[in-house]
Amino acid sequence: MKLYTIKKYAAILLCLAAFTSCDTDAEGTKYGVNGVEAAFASTQMNVEVGAEDNGIIRVPVYRGNTDAEASVGISIDEATVEEGVFTLKSSNIAFAKGEAVGYAELVFGSIDDLSATGKYEIDHR
Repeated sequence: MKLYTIKKYAAILLCLAAFTSCDTDAEGTKYGVNGVEAAFASTQMNVEVGAEDNGIIRVPVYRGNTDAEASVGISIDEATVEEGVFTLKSSNIAFAKGEAVGYAELVFGSIDDLSATGKYEIDHR
């Protein structure tokens, strides 16, 4: 298996579709759209990827209010898309009622496309 570091994954995905402002106390860590607040647990994620992952890295995203189903829109920066190594499987993260965690799924295709010791940084736009 190859070891891959996904650096600053908190900035990976959360450029929320209707993101127009945020609470300055939580800027960079907590995001809200249509009453749903979501956040990454950390700014960095270390992942060991193998063939059994089927070309997908699952990045957990957390929310506080679990009273109802919810979803948040996400995107990754254009530079990452242009590199062609990572893409998003879906532009939405779905949260089931009662669940505090949803997953952003990064698709990397073939494991051979990744560097054995590579560090990848993916930012929001």
